[in-house]
Amino acid sequence: LWDWHGVLGVERLWQRPTQHIAQVMEFQQQAFSDPLRVDAWMRGDVTSQQLLDRFALSLTRKQLADQIYAGWPGRAWINIPLHSGLMAILPQCLHSIVTDNVDVFSDYLAEDSWVRANFTCYVNSAEHGRLKGDNESLLFIAEQQSVISLQRTLLIDDPPSNCVRMRELGGQAAEIARWPRV
Repeated sequence: LWDWHGVLGVERLWQRPTQHIAQVMEFQQQAFSDPLRVDAWMRGDVTSQQLLDRFALSLTRKQLADQIYAGWPGRAWINIPLHSGLMAILPQCLHSIVTDNVDVFSDYLAEDSWVRANFTCYVNSAEHGRLKGDNESLLFIAEQQSVISLQRTLLIDDPPSNCVRMRELGGQAAEIARWPRV
């Protein structure tokens, strides 16, 4: 199981200077100013459209996603060496993305041909109402959708707390430093 933010994805989401319009920058500042709001957004308790409406911004959810991800040329934002290395070592394994992330991120990855070609499934916290570290962990959803057993699974993640949680559930975990440079 691959984490996206900080491991497989090498760009800091929302922080890449690109052609973001002023409203997206305003959205960033307001959305990320409250850690509890971010947590609720990643759990899916609040949607991107609800935040856009709350901040009185005239963007749609699709426009927000397009502005955020349009600046990423090709695969420049994916840690290809890490992914390729593990695919070579473990070619017979199922590879799935399991990430604590927001709804617009799912919109983007659902349309990405590289993700569809390289991963058996994609599990996002915003779609399932739970994070990896929760008691009813997002890792259980990954287990159900990937037809895997957590006891026979390796989680590749950056927060130590997620790695600890995976081990508590009987699986293995490899902690990767956040934002590896390729």
